[in-house]
Amino acid sequence: MVDFTSDDLHERRDLIELKVYVESVLGLKLRLKPWEHIKILPYALRDRYEFFVTQILGAECLILKERPQREASVADVAKHMQAINNLLAKKSPETSDLMIFVTDTLPSYDRKRLVEKGVQFIVPGNQLYLPAFGMDLREYYRQRLEKPQVLSPATQSMLIQFLIKGWQHQLLITRSTFEKSFTYAKMTVTRAIKELTDLDIVRPGKEMGEAAIFFHLSPRATWEMAKNYMRTPVKKTLWLNAIPEAFDTPMLLAGEAALAEMSLLASPKVPCFAMTTAQFDNIRGLAQSDHSQKVNTAYGVEISFWGSTSKTAKSKFETTSPYYEVPQNHAACCIQFWSYDPLYSNTATGAVDPFSLYLSLKDEHDDRVQMCLDEMMENVKW
Repeated sequence: MVDFTSDDLHERRDLIELKVYVESVLGLKLRLKPWEHIKILPYALRDRYEFFVTQILGAECLILKERPQREASVADVAKHMQAINNLLAKKSPETSDLMIFVTDTLPSYDRKRLVEKGVQFIVPGNQLYLPAFGMDLREYYRQRLEKPQVLSPATQSMLIQFLIKGWQHQLLITRSTFEKSFTYAKMTVTRAIKELTDLDIVRPGKEMGEAAIFFHLSPRATWEMAKNYMRTPVKKTLWLNAIPEAFDTPMLLAGEAALAEMSLLASPKVPCFAMTTAQFDNIRGLAQSDHSQKVNTAYGVEISFWGSTSKTAKSKFETTSPYYEVPQNHAACCIQFWSYDPLYSNTATGAVDPFSLYLSLKDEHDDRVQMCLDEMMENVKW
């Protein structure tokens, strides 16, 4: 086993091939440095792999480069990564879940097994699989990844949260601070950064030597650019017989009811609320627990959460259930199921944020709604 210094790395053909491959496919310059924590690993792992650190799209990554004639099975690679993760849990948590296996050759059946096990890997000149960054380039595929046509719901939510907070002209924020701003998993935030970077909504940067995210446009300009890649958060609309009791779940006004709070639009007769499916499940589950027991006892049938084993039982269930779907003209309220947790408005109490609201109503054909949307966006505090 031979370990290399930083100076040695510039001359090695295998590492040059790795750098050239990544740059030709992704347009990224890979800078490899020997990993400083290698001594915490057992000899068996140090003998099987060389370890380097690098950055990809601002994220710290640990490279496991397979040594010549030290071929590891797919099961071994996944097991070794887990062992390293355990050792790094306290020592260096920032790289523990961003490991990349690099090997010169990999049979197709082993590639499939690595993908199934979620192992990120690079075969220089052949294939690159980095799901943490939304990348899966099959063998001999050299084209650059296309820009996303729309932002994912999680990415859209993260960007809107920053738009709600606002900033002056430009904003440079460290990657770690950006990650801590949300409750999303680290991998989800990493994918969001890549989506925003691909669309040039943000750019990579440095802050005090740490990887950072650079919002190079003002909040208003960022919104004008990003909204073309955003979509309505509304996945489904449900008309209910009664307004649900919120319990501890936030029920924010949405649709025209929310727009009426932020413009001169008259309030609709039937209020509309936004929530996720999980939030509604929680509300309805708490409210229905007693009713479900009564129905099960009375009719001797097992009623599921959303229906039952028969139409007759379902009909009887709906007559005793606190909340059930009705025709729109008989509804007491409207529930919108969103693709992300509804965000609070910074301009109106008890309503959803104006950016998500705009996206949910921008395709409405009612001229009154369109005029009031313009009014609402003019009143946004940038």
